[in-house]
Amino acid sequence: IINGLHGKRFEYLEEERIDTAYGVDSIVKDRREKYRQTYAVQLVTGIVLCVLCVIPIFAAVWIFADNEAAGIVSTAALLVMLAVGVMLIVRSGVIWDGFRILLQEGEHSIEQKEEDRKNQNLSTIYWCSATALYLALSDRGMAQDMDPVAGHRRGVRDRDRGRPGDAAAGLSRRETFVRLRTEEKDPAA
Repeated sequence: IINGLHGKRFEYLEEERIDTAYGVDSIVKDRREKYRQTYAVQLVTGIVLCVLCVIPIFAAVWIFADNEAAGIVSTAALLVMLAVGVMLIVRSGVIWDGFRILLQEGEHSIEQKEEDRKNQNLSTIYWCSATALYLALSDRGMAQDMDPVAGHRRGVRDRDRGRPGDAAAGLSRRETFVRLRTEEKDPAA
């Protein structure tokens, strides 16, 4: 949060065209080339740490299956390895992206900035419409057609209120309730 607040004053670099003074581009390119090796090493090290961070847990389970202290230590090792890996990836990526912003390359190019500016209103309209449609459908109980997660949650909720096959069979809560009441009166039904 603190870094985000400090970086707020530089947001214009991502949105506007940058006209640098004479020689600034060559200085930034030179510094980027000097940083390239560090960036590659930090990025690869971070990725390797994130991938290998599960090894302490597996080793603790395999070697010290009944030792609770080994589980605690291996969990701590996992979290430390993961934290260091993520820190290396983020830190090196932020610095590298800073070079790309100053040089206006990739997604920070002048053409991409203009395209983003043109599509900003379209994106706002799209997401507002999608949200409004979702809210309108959820009021009618039809949002599960639009949102698979909501549909899954509704099926689980209905299943928990009735029998495991009721939601899948398309039975409403009322039909499930009537079915359960009938079975209570006549178990053979």
